[in-house]
Amino acid sequence: MSAAVEFTRALVVCGDRLYIAASPDSHAPYTPFTRMFSYYGDREQPWTKHDVEWWTVGLEMSRREDGSRVRCILSQEGDVGMPSPGGLVFEKIADAGVSSPGAKGYGYVSELRQIGEHLYVCGGGGQVYQRAGPNKWVHVDAGLLQDRKALAAGTTGRLLLGAIDGPGEDDIYVAGSMPGDTGYEGVLFHWDGGGWRRVDIARVKQLNAIHLESADRVWLCGQDGALLVGNHRGGFEDWSEAARGQLFHDLTMYEDTLYLAAADGLCAYDGKRRRVVRVKTGLRPEPRYLSNIDHAGGILWCVGPKDIVRFDGGTWTRIHHPDNPKIGGS
Repeated sequence: MSAAVEFTRALVVCGDRLYIAASPDSHAPYTPFTRMFSYYGDREQPWTKHDVEWWTVGLEMSRREDGSRVRCILSQEGDVGMPSPGGLVFEKIADAGVSSPGAKGYGYVSELRQIGEHLYVCGGGGQVYQRAGPNKWVHVDAGLLQDRKALAAGTTGRLLLGAIDGPGEDDIYVAGSMPGDTGYEGVLFHWDGGGWRRVDIARVKQLNAIHLESADRVWLCGQDGALLVGNHRGGFEDWSEAARGQLFHDLTMYEDTLYLAAADGLCAYDGKRRRVVRVKTGLRPEPRYLSNIDHAGGILWCVGPKDIVRFDGGTWTRIHHPDNPKIGGS
């Protein structure tokens, strides 16, 4: 057995394939090192790995000009790794980060997403970048990006953008938090292709994730049960009362049910009772703290710091990682 690890990010590549960022248990949190694992469910030896010398905050599938799909990795300092025939190639978002050369003081970046034909990144200080070409990352955050001098002096509260997604490049949302009357409160902004506009939402705590059910039904989740659905045109309904006290990290719609990755485990929204409930998978033990959830090819995947479970619509299965003790001892 190799060194035990804690999973920090997960990407569903396709139905039975995952790409997972992990940190060895022996490392302090945010140590600039990530062990990347690929899981191939259809292989006799399903796990492969490679390392990168940074703390990974984002994983995404991107499309090359020839139409092929590639896995991309984002560091909190704005490093981006992409596979090539000769191995990983690296790009750097020049202004991003805290300690890297060229960092402008806006802060760490936090999320990577393919929208339309381009990759986008968001982060602290209102940063939003678009990959306009190979090793060419440009600001698309006019109206969001905060003044560096004010941030450095502490005279303005930092806007922390933690999630970005949208149906198209003229219909993009960024969500996160900034200081308000009750501490850090959730904020949402929309890009229409010409500029950013703040979207009015109910007062909720920090927003952590965006899920697109459709262009008209955009889901948001976050701290203290924050759960919103709607769009920038008609507004967002606040369903947070259904789950006060919960910490939601991620969410996805699978077979007409909204599933949420929560600090308390796997949850779902019960439309009949209009409340969030714990999902009973029948696994022993039930999944506990979960940070990532997504689906592809008819398979729902849920990942936590030590746990990986999948659901094919009929059966829940736990996936064992060879570097960690088996959960439940089985």
